[in-house]
Amino acid sequence: GEFNGIHIVINSDGSTTFTFKGPTNNDGSLINPSQVPTVISVEADGSYQVTNSVITQRFDASGVVTLTAKGDINETTQGDYSLTASGGINLTATKDITAACNNLTVNAQGSASLNMQSLSIMVQAQMSVQAQQVNIQAQNMAMIQAPTITLNGITNLGGSGGQPLLTAPAQMFGIGLD
Repeated sequence: GEFNGIHIVINSDGSTTFTFKGPTNNDGSLINPSQVPTVISVEADGSYQVTNSVITQRFDASGVVTLTAKGDINETTQGDYSLTASGGINLTATKDITAACNNLTVNAQGSASLNMQSLSIMVQAQMSVQAQQVNIQAQNMAMIQAPTITLNGITNLGGSGGQPLLTAPAQMFGIGLD
């Protein structure tokens, strides 16, 4: 049946549809013709869905939950927000992803990879990198620029098949070149 823009259907299999069309005049016409209907449906298997012209939220009996919106989705909490998945988590954006926080900690039990067109890291204070081995490889040129550079440990300049000494110091001190 329907009353004042609310239409309810109960099917023989137990599925139900509740449609809110908006308030109506005595002749059944909508008071606000631009009002879009909102439909809440419960299927025979217990799945349910809420939908209107710009958003659909579905809770499938199989355990799959979907939220589709034509506009923005905003979530706010006064406390912590936790997201846990037994499987993977995939984030895809056709534009930017921005994160703002006090501290950021990422822990990976396996490896981590970053693939991008370019990378800029700006640190206002100290930066530390610690690893068993660090390999830096550039296709063209690698530059380290600082008022003071300290190499602490056994230092090999040149590399496999390269010169045993840098060319400029060798020329300056008159060693290594004829």
